Amino acid sequence: MKTLFKVLLALVLLLVLSGIGGYSYMKGKFAPPANQLTVAGLPATGPLRWLADTVARPAVPHAGLLVPIRLRNCPRTCYLQVDTGAPYTVLYAHQLTALRQRYPALGTSLQLREKVVPEFRFALGGAQVAVGHTKVLVNGTGEMPADSLAPFIIGSLGADVLEGRVLVLDYAASRFTLANEVPADLAARAIFAPLAFPERRLLLTAALNGESRQLLFDSGTSAYTLLTSQENWQGMAAPGAAPVPIPPIRGAKNCCCTRWLPTPGCALGPLSFRWARLPT
Repeated sequence: MKTLFKVLLALVLLLVLSGIGGYSYMKGKFAPPANQLTVAGLPATGPLRWLADTVARPAVPHAGLLVPIRLRNCPRTCYLQVDTGAPYTVLYAHQLTALRQRYPALGTSLQLREKVVPEFRFALGGAQVAVGHTKVLVNGTGEMPADSLAPFIIGSLGADVLEGRVLVLDYAASRFTLANEVPADLAARAIFAPLAFPERRLLLTAALNGESRQLLFDSGTSAYTLLTSQENWQGMAAPGAAPVPIPPIRGAKNCCCTRWLPTPGCALGPLSFRWARLPT
């Protein structure tokens, strides 16, 4: 009897340890790499620019949110898409190639080594930003606009810029501020809501149709106010509601939406929102 008990106890311990080990492995596998972004010269402020998708029908005026950056030895202003849904900053391979070909003075500063740029440096609103081992995606058209004022997007600015810092997005004034603390004038009049930042994921706690949910604040899906899963959509849609396909938007996944009767509600702190349709 004692032998059987010891065998069962050993099996239970083995299962527990295997579960803990498996959880730790999966957590480490999908966790973002260590933050290698540093900023000097804060606070910094600069303009925000909306990227419009005029190919979609109807046209989408807010397909992406951009910030201008300046590169050393490059006379052209480049842009990064603000993507708080991504845990780290990335660059686009085809755009870097086009940039190096047009401006040889860049030298080897944007050269790839094993699918990364060893040190990506740029000026952002007066601050100096450096990102070590910046991942490079096979993305972009590789074509530089003939119009020097047209936005040339070379990558996306991820949530690594938020860690330990404050990012203020003033949509009304089309300005951003990156600082080490909340500006005093804003702190005196702003309405704050709780958020979490696990593994550089910006999570807001909100009440969606009266039920508490965690929402990921993802500025990389600027074309849509709220994205949800098919399962959630089916659970919240009004009886008899049917999905209505919408045209694909550049840089966004294919979605469908539905019109609501009544419209869904969302509460974030003391603020309330409603949508006429909800993409999935």
